Amino acid sequence: MNFRTKRTFAYILVGFYLFLGGVEYAVILPSAWEFLQSLGATDEFFLGLAIAGYSISGTVAGLVGGRVSDLYPHHTKWIVITCVSAMVIGNTQYMLGVSVLNVVMSRVVCGFGSGAGAALLAEICRTTNQKERTSVLSVCNGTRQLGILMGPACQLFLSLFDFKISNFQVNHLNAAGLFMALVWLTFFLLFLILYSDIYFEYKYEILRQQYNPEETPFGHSMYLSSVEEEKKKAKNKVEVANLGLEFTQPIYGSLRQISRNVSTEPDTQAPHSEDFSIMERDGSVADTSSDESDQPLLGVTPREWFLVSDVPTKPTHTHISYRMYFDEFLHDDIVVLFTINMFCFFAQLNVETVIAPILKFYFDMSTWMSSLVYMGGGMVSITVYITIAFVSRKVRDSVLLGIGCATLLAANIWFIIVVPSFKPGVMEGLEYFLMGGVLLFIGYTITGVSSAGLMSKCVSEGVQGAAQGLRRLATFVGLILGPIWGGATMRQPHLQFSAPILLLSFAAVLYAMSLPKIIREETDRRQKA
Repeated sequence: MNFRTKRTFAYILVGFYLFLGGVEYAVILPSAWEFLQSLGATDEFFLGLAIAGYSISGTVAGLVGGRVSDLYPHHTKWIVITCVSAMVIGNTQYMLGVSVLNVVMSRVVCGFGSGAGAALLAEICRTTNQKERTSVLSVCNGTRQLGILMGPACQLFLSLFDFKISNFQVNHLNAAGLFMALVWLTFFLLFLILYSDIYFEYKYEILRQQYNPEETPFGHSMYLSSVEEEKKKAKNKVEVANLGLEFTQPIYGSLRQISRNVSTEPDTQAPHSEDFSIMERDGSVADTSSDESDQPLLGVTPREWFLVSDVPTKPTHTHISYRMYFDEFLHDDIVVLFTINMFCFFAQLNVETVIAPILKFYFDMSTWMSSLVYMGGGMVSITVYITIAFVSRKVRDSVLLGIGCATLLAANIWFIIVVPSFKPGVMEGLEYFLMGGVLLFIGYTITGVSSAGLMSKCVSEGVQGAAQGLRRLATFVGLILGPIWGGATMRQPHLQFSAPILLLSFAAVLYAMSLPKIIREETDRRQKA
């Protein structure tokens, strides 16, 4: 299988994974409370515990999965297989029911299984160039939204389940667990057969293309087996016979940047030894005499040349220390992007949680009509995801993020103006509420995708896994606090919408202050993409 085919299969499977995550979200939640009641639950606290348990374990799994992905970027396949196994076990446990506690714990197990998301998104960030990355991330996020839209159809299908497996009864309440267990098992087998770790090959292909500029990128057949055969020839030696290159030294230095002092003219023969200077984030030359510079790297920043070495074969925990994580993430631009991501999802869930109660209280709309409104919002999001997939190749992520934040802020300002004037039983305000909903779904979709793409371009390649894990942490904080705030303040619309307006305004000010630095980083990376 050539590299192009492997890469295509890998990205399709990433999209399929996110699609199934959306399906599970839409299939499990609608029937979870009724299922818990059938097992003896009398307090909604247990439903909240099941939902919160999934979110908390998912956050932990994302951080751990991201860290492991940074240490072993060429073993993403086995990280995902381990996590998907937890999804199969957790959903089987959910199907069995037995007790309320068992159902709650099953969602916790499934949350640990969701840690594969950080590893897979990090793999996308490591194996895409700067211009195409946001497009790929947009399509992948769109597949999750598509999975959520498929949920009601799946729920209708599962409501027909009423049969026995030996002495075990399967009905419409526990059918969701059986269905998702079978679906995740199918994905497990497909992933095992079709997915290939492409991190090492991608870097090999980039190096090849740089020394063969007339060759179509990723257009020729290059097999991993040939690379492995070369890697076996020497401990710290990789020979690239086609290019006339031979690297006999591993790469050393900090994670920030390695610059190559070598001619890239097509007719210049590649040297066998090269000079390197280690550079920090601000562009200053680092002191390579320290202990930190004695550690071999997993990779370097996407903006610079990547030299193939034997380092990816057996990385250890010393390659990426926690001190390097602090060096990467404790910068104003990164903190601002995490903050925007958290506030974005807080603002979205603050409104999305109360859409059904508002439609029922003010406009006397049925649950079915509320579902149509949610479905319409999902269609708006998918349309925006598809649009971003094309537009992001021409428009900077920093511009898209500014548009998304402004739209999201405008939506909340619109709500704080129109919602207080609503009166129960009067239909006049419905169109205004729906207009605000359209703005909301457009704004949070643009903000979520652009912030993810921009963040991946502002950190080094070797910490993409941890970056995705921390982004999931910020997302889950917003997803947890948003519904709590929205539900508690629904009857006080001025208070409900003033909080996201203040938070988004604060984030906008921080973003404006960090924008020159973010644009500088983005420009450097786009020029080298």
